[in-house]
Amino acid sequence: MKYYLYVFAIFCSSIICAQDCNSILLGEIVDFHDNSALSDATISITGKSASTVSDKNGKFNFKNLCNGVLELEISHPECTTKFVTITINGDTYSEIRLEHHLEELKEVKVVGNVPKNTNSGQENILSMQDLERNSGNSLGNALKKIMEYLP
Repeated sequence: MKYYLYVFAIFCSSIICAQDCNSILLGEIVDFHDNSALSDATISITGKSASTVSDKNGKFNFKNLCNGVLELEISHPECTTKFVTITINGDTYSEIRLEHHLEELKEVKVVGNVPKNTNSGQENILSMQDLERNSGNSLGNALKKIMEYLP
């Protein structure tokens, strides 16, 4: 009888200790500023060899995860790498926002005074309206268009 109780106790403890590792993590990588999807972001589970890449809609998934806490490392060519902690409790969804920058330029400020008397053959002063009208153009195109407006 003791033998049967011993086997029964081991059997019950193995059922209680076994984890359900059938959870799915669905996620989406989006831009922090405009919520646009970020494709080709690499998502890795820290400490494991599992990784994936977001699709063209920014979506990714991991299958057969155990419930618990995971740390994800998310990297994108035009973003700063981010680490995110996620608690898995059954099937889980997470939206991850990345600070996305194509190119970050430093601020350029041009300050100067125009002398009253110059020796140049041609002299023009641009109004603020001319500058604002052409602020979205490249410098070369802006100067070309501004020259068209001048008398």
